Amino acid sequence: LINAHTLELRLGEDGSSCILVDGSDPGPVLHKPEISEAASLAASLGEVRAALITAQREAFSEHGLVAEGRDQGTVIFPDAELKFFIKADVEVRVMRRMAQLYPNHADFDAERLNSLKKEMEIEVVERDRRDQERSVAPTLPASDAIIIDNSRQTLTQLLQNMYDSAASRGLVKR
Repeated sequence: LINAHTLELRLGEDGSSCILVDGSDPGPVLHKPEISEAASLAASLGEVRAALITAQREAFSEHGLVAEGRDQGTVIFPDAELKFFIKADVEVRVMRRMAQLYPNHADFDAERLNSLKKEMEIEVVERDRRDQERSVAPTLPASDAIIIDNSRQTLTQLLQNMYDSAASRGLVKR
């Protein structure tokens, strides 16, 4: 199925990275729960991972690269100069995912809100379990990764900590 389509990783007009599938940007569809679930299931297949690894490694090779993903530091870029493994409590991740998928979730009645939270928690826990236990490229921190618990940090604090780590290794260009 992968070979029947073209995948291209490129820089968008605003400088952000994007993926094109058969020349089209799938955009926000990639963040839908069913796509996230399907991606996790497909990622457990060695053939899928093998078909994508070269494209990931070659993407933006002429630029500096910040990559995010569950196996970037262990499988895709094992020789990266700096690796972070960012984790957060399940409850925090559920609330962040709710905010991403349902920006107006604060307007939901209590019953619907609780139901969505329970569903989301089951999905997050199941995906973590599946991704950590899969035989192909399980989600684990690289042995040389800096582990950051992002449960209670602001985005600014997280980025400052990461920047400080990079600067202390001489990896920041001034």
